[in-house]
Amino acid sequence: MREELQSHKIVFSLIAMWLVIFLITGFYLGLYHSAERLEAELLLIVSIAITSALGYVGLAEIIVGVQFGAAHRRELLTYLLLGTLSLLSGLMLAIATEISLPRLALAVSPYAILFGAFQLRLGQGLSRHPVQRRSFRVCGAIEIASGVVLACASFFSGVNVIRLLAVTAASTLLQLLPFLFFSRRNA
Repeated sequence: MREELQSHKIVFSLIAMWLVIFLITGFYLGLYHSAERLEAELLLIVSIAITSALGYVGLAEIIVGVQFGAAHRRELLTYLLLGTLSLLSGLMLAIATEISLPRLALAVSPYAILFGAFQLRLGQGLSRHPVQRRSFRVCGAIEIASGVVLACASFFSGVNVIRLLAVTAASTLLQLLPFLFFSRRNA
């Protein structure tokens, strides 16, 4: 049990690290303020950060999935599916000849949807903890809604897509914090 929790924390830590890198890069470069700042160089930097994150997290998910082994089929299949999806999305972005914000948002949207589904699934098993159950339900619904809106990013302006990516990254990061700081002593 302890090794499984540690494996989950490794993946969540990597995801949180890349979300922080994305948010810091965005704020440092001023991506959230004006349309004039959305030049090709900035779009390239954002796409490199997202592509790198998808690649690193995908590899980590596959490694952690293999670590779980056949004894934990659900975790094995979940991590292998997420890792493969992550690597394929990163590869798609890396070899794409045309980089656009809607394409980046579309590549990120499955993660928001799957993370929301993960939270809804966690909330189902907490019948004796109504506050945590409600929290997982609300956060899961918000994350799924963010993923759906990210998938429809082609209907938004560039600045609004960047803002949507930033809001989704920040909300996901805030939702990951309890997982990262959970310890067996707090259970």
